[in-house]
Amino acid sequence: MRRIRLIGVILIALVGAWLVWRQVARRRRAPSQNGYEPGSSLPTWVPAPQTGPVVKGLASAPERTHNESDALTQPQPPAAPFAEQPGMDLPDTGPEDDPTSEPNAEDETAAVPPDDLLRIEGIGPKISTIVVAAGITSFAELAAKDVGQLSAILNEAGIHTANPSTWPEQAQLAAQGKWDELQELQDKIINGRLEV
Repeated sequence: MRRIRLIGVILIALVGAWLVWRQVARRRRAPSQNGYEPGSSLPTWVPAPQTGPVVKGLASAPERTHNESDALTQPQPPAAPFAEQPGMDLPDTGPEDDPTSEPNAEDETAAVPPDDLLRIEGIGPKISTIVVAAGITSFAELAAKDVGQLSAILNEAGIHTANPSTWPEQAQLAAQGKWDELQELQDKIINGRLEV
């Protein structure tokens, strides 16, 4: 019985070795039909054929690497101030067009960068994105919202696990710059709820 098993294993090994040898021999003799080098698992590189006329200037233009930016993304020196030429006819500008006049309140609010809402306990990157998309970009705006409005914003976005019950209070402290008091309050918050 043992001899029969041993002979069977030897026969199977010989047949397997013969099949492998046959495949290797066939690859060496036959030219590649799929663009792969014989004995390689990678295709050979063949340059693409030139079709059509070459656009002027591109043939001699140096190739740029991925980290070389366009001139539009590079900082540009400020433009020279406009010098009025004698005999030039300029339109009459009113005080609203005067660039030296004081900016109005709309310009000031547009220039204010948004607050980092991630400093509020319970607001992570995903919820911060949702809150900013709802138009709340500052601590003062977040403090002005009530919990019901914040819950509605979160529910509309499909977030049902967050608890915004302490966010207005935290945002009020952050808007006033009371960072130590904010930290004390956040130390008392567990799972989004104020634990006394």
